[in-house]
Amino acid sequence: MNFFHNPEKNYTKQTLFTRSQLLQVNPTVVKRWLSFLAYNKEEYDPDVDKPTYRRASTIEFAKKAVSYYMPNKCKWINGAGNPTKHDIVNKVIDDVKKAEIRRRGKKPQTKRPLSEKEFRKTLEIF
Repeated sequence: MNFFHNPEKNYTKQTLFTRSQLLQVNPTVVKRWLSFLAYNKEEYDPDVDKPTYRRASTIEFAKKAVSYYMPNKCKWINGAGNPTKHDIVNKVIDDVKKAEIRRRGKKPQTKRPLSEKEFRKTLEIF
């Protein structure tokens, strides 16, 4: 909502939004926000720009978090429903995934794979 409303003082986690405020959010706003998270710009060209700020899994989780608070849970149809379920929002995630596959996206933060000893210890604990 900070991205959408751009208030002088940012909203805190304790801020409660009314149903009418949540219904004002549309797919274009969600797409621009996710694009800003991944590309650091609201409008991007997937052939030219590189999503070096967030990975696709992080973008998917952000979308899921917003979707939880939307009053309508059905797919976005004719200006009503959940804006996070619109095709243009999913296209941003698909573009980031495609860039990751082509090694043009943000580098993974994993340090290294488990060694055999660590893997066996994990199985033993489970």
